[in-house]
Amino acid sequence: MRWLKGRYGDGKTHTFARLMETGRNRNWVTSYVQISAPGQGVELSRLNEVYAVVISNCLCRDMILED
Repeated sequence: MRWLKGRYGDGKTHTFARLMETGRNRNWVTSYVQISAPGQGVELSRLNEVYAVVISNCLCRDMILED
């Protein structure tokens, strides 16, 4: 699991998209979760929700090739 912090427009989403693409090319399982402010989505303080979203967003190369 990796964390990346930066301001709006610093390229965080782009960086993670490239890392996930590299991982899937190596047949790794990847998952992307965007942590939100309280009351606006997945909150970091609610680890059971974070874990559930990580698991539900898992992807690997074979899953993408099937689509």
